[in-house]
This record gives sequence, structure tokens and C-alpha cells, in this order.
Amino acid sequence: MVRRKKPENWTPEEKEIEIKNRVEYCRKAMGLFEWDVTCTFDLESEEILASTESKADYNRATINFNSKWLGDWFLLKEKLDGTVIHELVHILNAQFHRVYLDLRGTYIQTIRHFTNDRWRNISERTTVNLTNTLKKENLQNRGAV
Repeated sequence: MVRRKKPENWTPEEKEIEIKNRVEYCRKAMGLFEWDVTCTFDLESEEILASTESKADYNRATINFNSKWLGDWFLLKEKLDGTVIHELVHILNAQFHRVYLDLRGTYIQTIRHFTNDRWRNISERTTVNLTNTLKKENLQNRGAV
């Protein structure tokens, strides 16, 4: 039987493996089966725990963890789980970004079409009224009315 070291004695490499395993477990639990999620530990910040960059069209995402997770922060297990889930929710929402963009495009086209039609109607009515008025004025000036 192999005894596991206590987390406080883990090397940064062991912590990285554990975090990646946690991301993988949560990814599957959240139904993100088709997504390729990679983890990096390059983030240098005092405030940001992690950030996510996703490419929904390709089902790819990168979670960039703060490098401090490989140090003392690793012991904050609840914080780690919350951070992993939070970043995976960003990936979950990324799927809807394309739908949002498509809907926004359709909405803009509809508004454009509606306003163009409306303008054509207004323009046509104005043109007809002005034409009738000018014809009437022209005929009155000629004494035809």
C-alpha cells in the first residue's frame, strides 16, 4: 500500500497534477464532455485566482491559474473547488456566446429591414403628397384649376 503525502508536503508538480485532475473531474461532472480544457499556471496577480480563455467554435479552453496555487494557496481546498467550478461555468456560458451573437445579428438585420421599410413608406408618402401639392400649385398657376 502506497501512502500519500499530506498536501502541505506536496511538490508544485504534484499540486499541478492534483489541480488538473480536479478540473477534469469537474469538467465531466458539468457535462463539458466535448471540451478540451487545458490548465496553465502563469497568472501573476494579487487579486485574480484564475482566468479563462475559450474558443467555443472549437470547444477549446484554457484555464490560467494564479501561480500561487502551486504554493501555499493549494491548501485552500474549498477555494480551489470554487475557483475551478467558476472557471468551468465561464466555459459553459461560452457556448451561448455564439448564439447571442447570431441573435444579435438577426435582431440588427430585422431592425434595419423594419426601419428601411418604414423609411421607404414615409419617403413614398411624402413624395406622393409633395407631388400632388406641386402639381396642384403648378396647375393653379396656369389657371387650369
